[in-house]
Amino acid sequence: MRKRKQYSGSINANAIIRIMELIHGDGWDRNKSSNQLWLANSEESWSVEDFDVFIEKYSTGLYSSYTIETENSARERIGIELISGETNISIFSNSALVIENHFNKIDNIFTENIIMKPEASSKTVKQYYFREEKFHWALIQKAIDCFKHICENRYIKVTLAKITFENESFSVDDLELFAEKYDLNKIKTYYITLRDPISLKEFSLSLYSDTTTIELKSEADVDFARIANIFKNCSESEKCQIMRKGSTKPKIFIGHGRNSQWEKLKSHLQDKHAVDVIAYETGNRAGHTIRDILENMSSEASMALLVLTGEDKTVEGLRARQNVVHECGLFQGKLGFDRAILLVENGVELASNFDGIQQLRFKKSRISETFGDVIATLRREFGPI
Repeated sequence: MRKRKQYSGSINANAIIRIMELIHGDGWDRNKSSNQLWLANSEESWSVEDFDVFIEKYSTGLYSSYTIETENSARERIGIELISGETNISIFSNSALVIENHFNKIDNIFTENIIMKPEASSKTVKQYYFREEKFHWALIQKAIDCFKHICENRYIKVTLAKITFENESFSVDDLELFAEKYDLNKIKTYYITLRDPISLKEFSLSLYSDTTTIELKSEADVDFARIANIFKNCSESEKCQIMRKGSTKPKIFIGHGRNSQWEKLKSHLQDKHAVDVIAYETGNRAGHTIRDILENMSSEASMALLVLTGEDKTVEGLRARQNVVHECGLFQGKLGFDRAILLVENGVELASNFDGIQQLRFKKSRISETFGDVIATLRREFGPI
């Protein structure tokens, strides 16, 4: 049996760890391969294999959405999900008593004033992504030398470093040992973080889901540009392409009215995440009725994002175009409620039968506020994209 509960707000990393330890007990393998972990913000999303990496990244305060799915030795499963500022927790177990006991303790965690409030900092964190590319160690060493120069050649400490190959992984705290283990042809994932203990600047480099990410924490934008340009302007001999294994990507239908907000969502999914998007405008409409076109698209789509913007005036206010409301019902019936997601502009009236259905709310003309949650939802349903 399954119970799902929603909590207002987000919890900090320590609270997440407490919940996981509550479910798994002392024998919990934090980094077992069956853990499914995703993080997302308005610019990018991550699929993470290592729980410690998940906690480290979540603790930066840069991620607005995440999903955790894991199973304990008693085959009880837990899911923790942060979307639109709400934390949803689901527990699966054969015992209703076990579920209630778990939730009683989780309730206590949420009432102990641990709602996350990111610490203010004068430093900013910037990231740059290289999709389906990885780099030779000589180039990475050049970037590390640049970081040392930025920090005025002070002692740079390796705070996190791990390399994963097909059947083994290594955690190290020494840069020379990391370089020794770094094998471009065999490496599957890695991360390394270097920190200057005086200026508190940090430089991180990682490879996950066929994407290399560079990240710099500094108060100066010019510092990030200097390091990013080393990778952006490198020669072909200093990098190699990652060949993806054959996979079927999901097709996402976007339903919308006359408001052009939906085009921003379409561009974000296509240009930044290479997601295959279909909409009424993309179909072959010649000689076909609207009904036939939508039926074909509902059969072709893996998920539907229905954008409801205020366009039709009523006595009580604004409502979405009725064609989008119709599409909501059509795709919910075809794909299920978990794969027909409503993106609702604030102030739009919805019928009461939409209560309880997943909705991503956004301010007028600010659909970009939903992008992180949309990507987190796609990760939840389809895994890495």
